Amino acid sequence: MADNNNLVTKDYLDKRLARVEGEMAGIKGEMVKMKDEIVEMKDEIMGELKDMREEFSVHQFSHQRINDSLEEHETRLAFLEHPASSPSTL
Repeated sequence: MADNNNLVTKDYLDKRLARVEGEMAGIKGEMVKMKDEIVEMKDEIMGELKDMREEFSVHQFSHQRINDSLEEHETRLAFLEHPASSPSTL
């Protein structure tokens, strides 16, 4: 014979379901907050990465200008050190 203390009533199930739904809503809220934090962190990281790339490009351009200038100086020095005609041959 069934014991009345072990029977599950509709009222019990409704209360239990409401509690579980409340817990799930809390978890969902925490997950949304975490997602927002992750997206915000990703945006910050991407911004820093963009800045680093821009700085690197500027740095590379600066080095190219220095190298170009150095090559120009080397060419001019070579010309000055080895003139086309020496004064003794004139």
